[in-house]
Amino acid sequence: MTVEAVRQQAANKAFGLDAPLPGYGVDVLQWELEVFPGNPPMNFSGTIQQAAGQINEINPEWYATYIQSASEEGSRSVDKRGSFDKTFCGSGPHNWQAAFTPHVEEGIKHLDGAKGRPVNGPGPGNCGRVSCSYNSAIWWCNDKNRPQKLGSFGDIADGARDLLDFCSAEEGVWVLGQVFMQWDWNVIVRWDEDSC
Repeated sequence: MTVEAVRQQAANKAFGLDAPLPGYGVDVLQWELEVFPGNPPMNFSGTIQQAAGQINEINPEWYATYIQSASEEGSRSVDKRGSFDKTFCGSGPHNWQAAFTPHVEEGIKHLDGAKGRPVNGPGPGNCGRVSCSYNSAIWWCNDKNRPQKLGSFGDIADGARDLLDFCSAEEGVWVLGQVFMQWDWNVIVRWDEDSC
């Protein structure tokens, strides 16, 4: 077993998260986020909801300043970001269960408002849970053999939005699927009972 595999196994056990795909590792994401307008960013870890909770302890106005004001802008700017190569809807071979759409939409809103650039550890096969509330999770997976840094958290939000657009079921109440980007990363939206 490689040193990286041992580190990843220890991290998975320490945070108690199971990867969304068999054979994949789990990376607890680090967020470099602006807490006060114009000030240098600060580092946080976990999902966007966990980072937001930490930030709101420092700046109670953060949610209103960043998330609420960015939600409309993020939904209008979808065409500015990349397109996805493949979208797979449903449980597929992994027998995933569907996530509740309103909670996924809330995660997308948070990601659109996060000022910064996400980094995921080296793959192939490394995932980080970027959003999780009420058992509805958004995962971002890296299939490159080096760390992956995206242009914005909105790139991940776009993947989840793509799944909402193409994979919603029961009149938009539930969503489940995986979408792949040509630059070796993908987004998964699914039900998640693992500390979510």
